[in-house]
Amino acid sequence: MQIDWTSFLLEIINFLVLVWILKRFLYQPVLGIIAARKAMVEKTLSDAQAARSEASQLKRQYDGRLAEWAAEAARARAQLADEMGHERARRLAELDAELARERERHRALDERRQAAAQRVLEEAAAAQGAQFAARLLERLASPSLEVALVRLALEDLARLPQPQADALREALAQAAEPLVESAFPMAEDTRAGIVRALAGLTAHAPVPRFAVAPALTCGVRILIGAYVLEADVRDELRWFARGASE
Repeated sequence: MQIDWTSFLLEIINFLVLVWILKRFLYQPVLGIIAARKAMVEKTLSDAQAARSEASQLKRQYDGRLAEWAAEAARARAQLADEMGHERARRLAELDAELARERERHRALDERRQAAAQRVLEEAAAAQGAQFAARLLERLASPSLEVALVRLALEDLARLPQPQADALREALAQAAEPLVESAFPMAEDTRAGIVRALAGLTAHAPVPRFAVAPALTCGVRILIGAYVLEADVRDELRWFARGASE
């Protein structure tokens, strides 16, 4: 068997030409397409990785924001609870103060009512006592008791404060005739004592006029101008009843 070297050589050349043609017109475009697809895949993977990284970062930010919101909500709840506690304490304090004021008001009202009732009882007791004493003294009224009352009145006249004594002295100097009234006819020595007492106020005292006044229970009434000096059992008892009720 002989080898046709010319044909063999042509075959080799044809094969090389075919390889070059394939490489030139088929393999290079395929490699380009493969490279483009590889680049696109790598870009897609890179974009996916970047998106995943961004998503992870966003998730971390979201988780952090959620944690901040939770912490802020916890602080807000704590602050609200604290404010509610303070407000509740303030309201309770106001309520306690209002209840204390109300109790104090009721206590003051009760005290006033008790004091008013006590005054009514005291006034009634004083009035009853005065009525009893008046009836008793009216039965005991006598010239001798009246002399004792006149003596007390003259002692009080001698102990008058200086302003009142001056005013009475001026009225006595201007009075035309002082009037002395008594429940019973007055003895001469008693009249003389009254004249001396009036003369002790001023050297130019006029001589008083004496008269019996049935309106008096037992005592004396001296009228000097606008001034009235009175020592009567009924008036003293009236003063006692009024003073006991004040």
